[in-house]
Amino acid sequence: ARAAGAEVVLVDRGVGASLLGGGAWDDEAWDAREGHARALGVTLDTPTLTAAERSTLEALGAVAPAGGTSAAWIATTSGLVRSTIAHDPGLLDLRRLDPSRGPLRLLVPRAERAGWDADALVASLRVELPARGLPMEVAAIDAPVLRFDAERRIAEVDVASRHDDAARRAWLVDRLRPFAAPGTAFLIGPWLGAARAWSAEVSAALEAPVGEALAPLSGVAGARFGVARDAALASAGVARKLGWVESVSREGAGYQVRLEGGEALKASAVVLALGGLAGGGVIYDPPEHGSGPDGAAAVHSPFRLSLALDGALVGVDGARRLVGSLFGPALEAAWPRGSTAGALERVGVVTREGVVAPGVWAAGDVVANGARTALKALRDGVRVGEAAAAG
Repeated sequence: ARAAGAEVVLVDRGVGASLLGGGAWDDEAWDAREGHARALGVTLDTPTLTAAERSTLEALGAVAPAGGTSAAWIATTSGLVRSTIAHDPGLLDLRRLDPSRGPLRLLVPRAERAGWDADALVASLRVELPARGLPMEVAAIDAPVLRFDAERRIAEVDVASRHDDAARRAWLVDRLRPFAAPGTAFLIGPWLGAARAWSAEVSAALEAPVGEALAPLSGVAGARFGVARDAALASAGVARKLGWVESVSREGAGYQVRLEGGEALKASAVVLALGGLAGGGVIYDPPEHGSGPDGAAAVHSPFRLSLALDGALVGVDGARRLVGSLFGPALEAAWPRGSTAGALERVGVVTREGVVAPGVWAAGDVVANGARTALKALRDGVRVGEAAAAG
């Protein structure tokens, strides 16, 4: 929206799902995309991104291969090897390792940390890599990647932040150097920087690829995303306001956005990027909540937005669903089945091409029935941001 010439104010407070991501950017569930490719008998290539999507990804610090090239393959800390369209630059892309320098050998340092078991990871990768068409030798090594005893217990993001210091990165390079050889690469935990990913610098100093395994919910990739996002917003001239939005209401030809505490902002257009049910943008509120001794005053949808907005419909599968029970929907019938997402994941505000109401758009997890993925959210945001700026 800012690139299209609109004056933009971002009202933001708290930590959303974007700051909890592991660093993989997908448009649909990665295992579903791989299943589709297998069913069609085609190579799993990256889709072509629009110029706006690519520039936004790059501004947020992501690596986005050109459309039509082979998808990136990354290892997770649980031992899976999975594809992704774009990714945090700290993650090791196994597909991009250069076999021309000799037989590929992937080394995994042991470290006494919860969530990091190098030997179990190696055992899993010895099965996963050949199955993915990535034949290489994998071995665990006793390279001391933790420098201090406290690093066995502190949070991943705290270990990563220590590698923002150049002297600490040089120490790590010296510990890995005895194991480096032509055709060797190193896979380590999510520790290569919190302010930014330093894997390229460490790799250059060691003259061997060094990268991280994807660690869901570790907070490291999310911390990097937050730093890159803040820098991109500042560079674009987007104003930031800390606070919660209580209501969005029509005022003349535009809208009034009222914040907690009474402050009101005037806007010609509004974009809702609130997050979904897990992120707090959608509230589970069945009729029994707040009911008196005589029961609920009225039957209503069991879900609502976290802010007041007249005309907003919140439901599942593109429709508002009322329930006959005061206790809300039968949640046991809403769990995921096979490749079908559960109702609690699909619930959100109903839109038409991203439009909630005239002048109000929505993007990301708050939208009903969309894929809950980072790249889907980014694409939604680019599309509705441009639309909101155009009026």
